[in-house]
Amino acid sequence: MKRFFCIVLAMVGALSSVACAATDKPEQISIGVSLMNQTQQFHVTMKDGMQAKADELGVKIVFLDGNMDATKQVTDIEDLITMDVDAIICSPYDRDAVTVPLQKAKDAGIFVITADTGANGVDVDAHIASDNVQGGFIGGKSLFELLGGNGNVVDLNYPYNTTGLDRDAGFMRALLEYPNIKLVVQQTGDAVRDKSMIVMENLLQAYPDINGVFCVNDDTALGAMAAIEAAGKTNIIIVGYDATEEAQAIIKAGDKPLKADVIQYPELIGATAVESALKLTKGEAVEKNVPVEVGIFDGK
Repeated sequence: MKRFFCIVLAMVGALSSVACAATDKPEQISIGVSLMNQTQQFHVTMKDGMQAKADELGVKIVFLDGNMDATKQVTDIEDLITMDVDAIICSPYDRDAVTVPLQKAKDAGIFVITADTGANGVDVDAHIASDNVQGGFIGGKSLFELLGGNGNVVDLNYPYNTTGLDRDAGFMRALLEYPNIKLVVQQTGDAVRDKSMIVMENLLQAYPDINGVFCVNDDTALGAMAAIEAAGKTNIIIVGYDATEEAQAIIKAGDKPLKADVIQYPELIGATAVESALKLTKGEAVEKNVPVEVGIFDGK
């Protein structure tokens, strides 16, 4: 009887230990990601960097695609709040449209990190992005040097988020160093290929003496290039931004208007954003602004 009683006590103790172990096991950290799109190569690569880092750190990650639609991205962020994720990483399509939902996330106790592009009117916990002012500066200098310090240039920009504005600021800073370069016009192709091609077609009609084009991203650059080639123009130089695989191949070939590209490291941006999110959930300090290096790709 005594032996039976001891066995029962041992079983109860074992079950109690298992229950305590289950109770003490930490919940998996969850991160929600609202991307402006999942089609452009830059954002695809940034997403890959996030996923790889999340897998490495054992973090659960959920991706939602804003599909270049401000209204949809707002809904996506609200959905992530409803999911009760621990942190939200957002690359805003529209820096103003995301203000309210990101503030709602912070009010709900969710950490907020912006990646690549910033958000207006909300004090995010961290912002991870390329040094886009420096990128615009070295991209502008590259174009102006390729033109020999003389010529008429077009700036095909995207003035609707901090990324585009920063690139423009750097480009304009470079322009100050080249008095014989004339900025003919600044216009946007909405950072997409088809519209950029149409915009460039119109600009070639309005300004037939264009020598160079600086583009806010590679979709813009490739759209502009299509228009320039269709018009039979052979004396126009393009410098793009992002250095996607497609753009790099064109630059290496050397027989197209696209001659150089500001190169970013979106995989590193994504990985750093996930690392920062995890640190925040653990109560660790992170830098408020983390600039990621950029460079120039010219195929050499």
